[in-house]
Formats: sequence, C-alpha cells, structure tokens
Amino acid sequence: AIADIKKNIIPPHCGFHGQIQIVCCPSANGYHEGEKVVPQQGSSNFTINNRTAVKKCREYGEYVFINATVPIIVTSLVSGELDTVHRMSTCGSTKNSLFLGGNRPGPREFPHMALIGYGSKENPTWKCGGTIISERFILTAAHCLNSPSVGPPTFVRVGDLSDYETDRKDNLSTHFAIKAIISHPAFTRKELYNDIGLVELTVPILLSPDVRPACLHTQFDIPTTKAISTAFFVDYKEEDIFKNMYKDTVEFVSHAECNKTYEYYISKRLNMGIVEDSQLCMTSHTNEKDTCQGDTGGPLQIYNNDVFCMYNIIGVTSFGSSCAASQRPFVYTRISHYIDWIESVVWPNE
Repeated sequence: AIADIKKNIIPPHCGFHGQIQIVCCPSANGYHEGEKVVPQQGSSNFTINNRTAVKKCREYGEYVFINATVPIIVTSLVSGELDTVHRMSTCGSTKNSLFLGGNRPGPREFPHMALIGYGSKENPTWKCGGTIISERFILTAAHCLNSPSVGPPTFVRVGDLSDYETDRKDNLSTHFAIKAIISHPAFTRKELYNDIGLVELTVPILLSPDVRPACLHTQFDIPTTKAISTAFFVDYKEEDIFKNMYKDTVEFVSHAECNKTYEYYISKRLNMGIVEDSQLCMTSHTNEKDTCQGDTGGPLQIYNNDVFCMYNIIGVTSFGSSCAASQRPFVYTRISHYIDWIESVVWPNE
C-alpha cells in the first residue's frame, strides 16, 4: 500500500475507522482495483518541443493540481495510521463538450478567461475579453487597446468564472491595474490585419486552479475541424456580466468562402482578403441571438492533447458580422503566426 501511495495510486480499501480509510484488506473482505488519482497526459507520443511557449504550457499545467492530505489506516503486514499527500486534479473541462451550439460554462472550465475594463473601477465600461497567458500578461485584440469611444483600457478582471452556478461564497475575482498596453507593431486601425495585442499587469497574478494561463498553439496546422469560442456578454451590468459568459462550438470555414462573405470589405479594410497565414474563419450554428453580442479579444481554443486539462489558444476574436447576419463567419487572428513576437514580449529572458 505504501509503495502504491508513493506512485499516486489509491490502494484497495475495505472500510473506515471513523473518517480514516482502511487499506490492505484481505480478499475475503472485497478487493477493489486501485485507481490512479492523477490522469495520464493525453498523448503517449509527447512532442519534444523546446519553444518557450511549450515549456511554459507544461509549467502552467501544474496549477490544475492541489496537494490533498488523506489519512489512512494500513492493516495486514503493517499497522497504524499514515497520512499521505495525494496530488489531486481540480480540472473543470471535459472533451465531451464539443457539440454544435452554445452553452454556459461550468466552474473552472475556462480559468484563463479575463475581462478588460475601461474607465474607473467604480464605473467601469467592459468592451473586450482576453486570455491569461502568463502571470503578468493578457492576450487580446489590438483594436481593444485604444478604443475610439472609451480610450485605452485601465484594468483587467479575472477569476469570477469559477463561481458560476456554485454555492461557494468566496469572491475569487481580482482587479489588476495595467502597466503597459502593447499592440502588434504592424497593426493599424485602417486595416483588419495583425489584430493582436498584449496587456502587461502591474503585479503578477497569483496562479491557482481557478485562475491559470492557457497554452499557445505554436503550429500552423490545427488537428481538428471544431474549436470553442468563449466570450462575455458586455451588454450586461457589472454584477451580471461574469455570470453571462458564453461558450460556443464553432467550425472552420474555408478562406474562399470567408473571402466571399467579406468581399465588400476587401476594397476597404481587407485589401489582401482574408490571409490564411495570419487569420482564421469560423462559423457558429447556434440559434441563440446573444452570441452576436459578445465581446471581441477573447480566445478561440482547442483541447491540448499533451498537457492534462489545458487548452491551446489558436485564435483571438477579431471581427464578425452583425446580429442580423449571425450565420456569417467570424474572423480570428491566428496565434501561430505571432508566436515569435509573443514570446519576445512575454518571456524575453527565457
């Protein structure tokens, strides 16, 4: 039993002494196969990749686990009580949620989500979403970093989503002041290209199972035909906005079809059309009108098959059509095209 415990395997048990579990039971009392506490990583062929973003993904993946002390009684060959520390998962996501249509997220399902605020904390304006990608940096759209109507963002809020539809009374949300806003150097408001930016916080986020970064997708190829888009509904008042996050499973649209949809803009702000190297097109099949009211700047994500309970961010919500044309594709900035730039800003010394 002790050897199994050291390997993070729960040994067979046959009852309790008070609240303490009894293990090493005779077979006559009913033997149950031990089960592992920590799920295995998703792929046996773990890709060896020395990119900083990939290393950080593995590092941040550790924050899904907590150490839980479990008291047990060992009988048979060894007697007495033993406290053991188990590495327990707090994962809130599930790969079974990839269906067409929209839905509300569950607790800890998207712990990397952030909301970008403008003005004062006492009377905030919420315009854009974002993604936690490190202790100090939020990934968002460049057009969110200097709004013509409300100016530059002033703070970021994270952590509320873990309270969604739960009985927990602790307030896990936190406001962070902004130290710097960094648009991609090639971004200009005259065009709809290079719409990606970073927000640097004045102090680091205290990472936990409830608030932790997502991974960045570093490869051009995307091994799926569907992805998950998440957004807040920014039309709600502050006390409701965090309870109105939305997730939607979306499907890839060909660039030919996407270009046809936005041909009106090709002569204006898309003079090169939709650029496959740096942009993605997705469409939603949901019938809920609210999906067109969500913010931009939020993430487009897929499941990471190498690091347990982590998402790969493949895109940043850039622009889309109005509610009246909700079946038109949305356009996302493709993350893989900007990995070198992101790494140089977020982890310059790694």
